[in-house]
Amino acid sequence: SHWPFPIHNVSLEEYQWAASIVSSRGLRFQGEVYLSPMADMFNYSPQDTIRVAGNGESFLRHHILGSDGSITILSDRNAVKGTQLFEDYGDNTDDLYLKYHGFVAIGNPFTCVKIDVKKVLKVLPALTATQSQILRLFDVRFHPALFS
Repeated sequence: SHWPFPIHNVSLEEYQWAASIVSSRGLRFQGEVYLSPMADMFNYSPQDTIRVAGNGESFLRHHILGSDGSITILSDRNAVKGTQLFEDYGDNTDDLYLKYHGFVAIGNPFTCVKIDVKKVLKVLPALTATQSQILRLFDVRFHPALFS
């Protein structure tokens, strides 16, 4: 076992504390979680430059894991002395931010929703004309064949 202590000696409160720290403060690199003091002090703000999602390439360009386990964080934007520092946490969806960091980003350029197409196709024929109009107001488009 890779546990440094017998798991039965951990109280529920200790477990909850540790799980909270790891889930809210841990940096994830290729499936592994690392705690790096001060690295979690940067709040989220997306970069001003528009980019296409790249499987975390932007995050990995600015968060470098050394072979010795050290972590180097490079700024992804200019900073002004005396102001708060921000960083882009990567090309992640809102559900990831909520699940692992406890917040939903405002202005996340990678906001998206996973849709089960089979369920949508079952619901579409039951939409009223008003519901269809409302969806179109939100720029939702449907292939005409769905309504034929």
